[in-house]
Amino acid sequence: MASSWKELKAEGNAAYSAGDLDQAIEKYTAALQTDIAAADRATVLCNRAQCYLKQDKFSNAIEDCTACLTVSPDNVKALFRRAVAYEKNGSKAEATQDYDTVLKLNPTIEEASTGFQRCSGKAWRPPPSKKSRGPARQLTQEDLANIAEVEGRVKDVARQKKQAQEKAMLAQREKRSAELMTKVLGDTPAEHNVYRSIGKVFMKKDRDHVSSWLSSKLSSCEQKLQVCNTTLEYLGKQEAQADAAFLELVKSLNGGRTPGRA
Repeated sequence: MASSWKELKAEGNAAYSAGDLDQAIEKYTAALQTDIAAADRATVLCNRAQCYLKQDKFSNAIEDCTACLTVSPDNVKALFRRAVAYEKNGSKAEATQDYDTVLKLNPTIEEASTGFQRCSGKAWRPPPSKKSRGPARQLTQEDLANIAEVEGRVKDVARQKKQAQEKAMLAQREKRSAELMTKVLGDTPAEHNVYRSIGKVFMKKDRDHVSSWLSSKLSSCEQKLQVCNTTLEYLGKQEAQADAAFLELVKSLNGGRTPGRA
């Protein structure tokens, strides 16, 4: 039975705590490929970004943080991690903006304050108070319907991808079994009897019959794998398009602003 995103996330957290960053990234990535809600996806992306930071893969960390912030624009952890990644990557202007946003949300974070000063050359000061612009625009029923439609597409593609992966794994196991039996048949002396399993019983068969059956089974498995791989390639593109559509919708509802920016 395939693991749920919660189980995969927990395994990723355990691997991170143990210092196995590659394993943590693998588990977080697997979690993102399951049927996972947008808010939970943001959390897992933020966790994976921290692993990339530890590995000095700053572009990857920036990408994950940005995807997280599209769903959760006030996520202080994602903002701070992206600021660090920007700074380490030499993008001081972008880092300064993110450090500034972090401090506006939580002025007590000392690392953000020192980061802001490193990148901007000046100490951070809280902005002057402004008159309230009034409440943010409330989402309409049409907005909610659009969100549900796009999020449903993301989940549907994730479900189809999971099914295709399970079929590919089954075909791969069948292929390995047939390859092993073919090897055993080749190593079996000619004078020995050969049997083929049919259901729960074994029936004596001539060597040519078993060899032909195994050859046919291998060919069938390879065809199944080819279909699965083609399907997974197609679904990978569909997944990217669905994610992009979701991020674009959230951006449009945010007034066209990049999440996490003032």
